[in-house]
Amino acid sequence: MKIRKLNPDIIRKSQVFEYYIGNYKNEDEIFLEEFYEIELSQENLFFPIYIPDKNEEARKAKYRQAFLCMRDNYLKLGRDILLDRNFWYSLFLDKLKDILISEYRISLDSEKDFRNVVLKKFDWENYVYKLIFGAEYIQEMIPDKEDHIRYFDLITENLDVYNYILKSEIFKNSDFLIKFLDTIVETNSSEILKKKIDLSNDKDERVGRRVINEFAKSYPAVFVHALDTEEFKNYFLKYLDHYSRFIK
Repeated sequence: MKIRKLNPDIIRKSQVFEYYIGNYKNEDEIFLEEFYEIELSQENLFFPIYIPDKNEEARKAKYRQAFLCMRDNYLKLGRDILLDRNFWYSLFLDKLKDILISEYRISLDSEKDFRNVVLKKFDWENYVYKLIFGAEYIQEMIPDKEDHIRYFDLITENLDVYNYILKSEIFKNSDFLIKFLDTIVETNSSEILKKKIDLSNDKDERVGRRVINEFAKSYPAVFVHALDTEEFKNYFLKYLDHYSRFIK
C-alpha cells in the first residue's frame, strides 16, 4: 500500500484543517509527490486513536482493540516508521480521513479539536504513542500471546503510572513495566497508586509517580532489570510505604 506523504511545511497551517473538513481541494499543496510503502491492507489500518471515554469498560475495550491492532498489524513496520509522526499524520489524512470523521465527529467542530484528535502532538500524551510502546513492551516481554490482553488491560487500568514510565529514560522500560504491573496485581495497590499526596506544594502528584521516581533516583534502580520478583516487590513496598503516609 502506498500512502501519500503529508507536506511537513503545511502541518501547522489552517489549510490542513480546511482539507479535512472538505473546504480545501488543492491536494498538491497538502501532499508531497512521495510515498510511504507498507505491507498492510486497508481493512487492517483503523484502530481507536482518540480514547478519552469516561466509561471505564468502554475505554478498556477501545484500548484493547487498539493495542491488538498495533501488535498484529503495525509493529512489524519497525520504529523508523512507527516513531515518524509524519507517517501517522499522512496515514490519517490520506487513508483514514473518512472513518476518522465518522468515528470522531468532534474533530470537525474546530481546528483546535481537529488537532487534538488527528494531529495531536506526538509524545507520551498521544494515544498512538502510548499504544506503540505498550504493544511493543508486552510483545517483547510476554511470550504467550494469550496473556497479552491481561497486560493491555492492566496498562489501561493504571494509565497514570504507565504515562510516567513512558517519560522515564532511566529504566529498561519493558522489563520495568512488566514487573511494575505484576507487583500492582500481587499487592492489590492499583487504587492507592492513583491517590493524590500532600507534600505542601501546588503540584498534582500521585503516589504511583512518587514510587516510580524513587526507583529512578535510588541506587539499585540502574540494576532494576536484574532484580527478581521478590526483590523488586520489596523496593516497591518500601517506597509505597514512604509516600502512602502523605495521602490526602
